[in-house]
Amino acid sequence: AESRSRSPSKSQDHAPGSASAQAHDQPPSTGCSLQAAVHNFVISLATYSMVCYILAIKDRHNGNILLDRQGHVIHIDFGFMLGNTPGGNIGFEAAPFKLTGEMIEILNTNSDVTSSVPGGGSAHYKLFRDTCVDVFMCLRKHSYRLLILLEILAYHSQGLPCFVGSPAVVVEGMKERFKLRMHDHAVRRHIHELIDRSADHWTTNCYDKYQKCCVGVF
Repeated sequence: AESRSRSPSKSQDHAPGSASAQAHDQPPSTGCSLQAAVHNFVISLATYSMVCYILAIKDRHNGNILLDRQGHVIHIDFGFMLGNTPGGNIGFEAAPFKLTGEMIEILNTNSDVTSSVPGGGSAHYKLFRDTCVDVFMCLRKHSYRLLILLEILAYHSQGLPCFVGSPAVVVEGMKERFKLRMHDHAVRRHIHELIDRSADHWTTNCYDKYQKCCVGVF
């Protein structure tokens, strides 16, 4: 997997047309078609989006999001989650999950089937939305098990940064995100609303700009 971030590196001289230049510029073979890579991107992005929402995973700059050669999105570095956020818990990343304009461009990649889904006209965007709903409903089905595990962790690991202050608030926060008192139809509408709120959110864009200007993460 390769990080989406790019930091400055030492320059390397390749004579135009030389074997070293061709090897440097030639993308590695992935054994995966573009259509398959986009499909992998859509499914993995939707899955991680719901996991990041439920666990309130933050610090989602491009250096913490990898992309493998088959198009799968892979998140790393889970140092901020379940309530604690970068910058002394100022909570700047206000979007439910990260869904940038660049990601939406891929979701709107041309496909054989089109759809008039609000916020995205391609079948890939519809697949993303449907997968988000399916993943959330699956997680919600096992919410009580997940909440029990969180309560046990909160009781025995109160020194963890995510539990500093009030472990009970952290547990209640996850319970609220599961929307356990909502009817299934209302929950599905809620997930579509989360997607709309997350799409190209201004705080997501500003956080990426901050990381690029101040930390060097592209």
